[in-house]
Amino acid sequence: METLIHWDIRIFHFINQTMGNDFMDTLLPLIRNRYIWIPVYIAIITYIFHVYHRYKAYYYLIFIILAISLTDLTAGNILKKLVQRERPCQLIEFSSQINERVHCSYSYSFPSAHAANHFGLSLILWYLLVDYERRWGLALFLWAALIAFAQVYVGVHYPLDVLAGALLGYAIVRSYIFLIHPIVDRLRNVSFD
Repeated sequence: METLIHWDIRIFHFINQTMGNDFMDTLLPLIRNRYIWIPVYIAIITYIFHVYHRYKAYYYLIFIILAISLTDLTAGNILKKLVQRERPCQLIEFSSQINERVHCSYSYSFPSAHAANHFGLSLILWYLLVDYERRWGLALFLWAALIAFAQVYVGVHYPLDVLAGALLGYAIVRSYIFLIHPIVDRLRNVSFD
């Protein structure tokens, strides 16, 4: 475990310090900001209502909200409180070695709720929109990975935090999809004309 933590800290410093440059210093704090993505979330909701009958679109919207609620509850409210790993930007011994590019939150670090939520969101969107936009899969997961990477770059998470968050979000939503799959199958086969 000590070796794993050692490498986690080394990779964190490489991403946070060595990779630092003006372009990423401007872009990545924006990318990890949840409010910057509101137009994208609105566009996704609009798209769902555009391609699906209103009845089906409401079901899909409920499925998406429940999926994100599950990942956020598990990562942010349960596991963070159980593990209680401090963020790198909170540690006094690292304070002179960290490029803190955003305000440091006082919540715990492990796992990253940003990563869990966005990987979970990517999976549920890909699953629900597969009828129309299968090609979105790679783009959705790259988007989630970029947000996760930004969390490390700005100094608020370790690489293991975001990796665990990504795997957690994916696993939770994968299990959730298994449960809702019969309902989604029925919805896909129902014609609302």
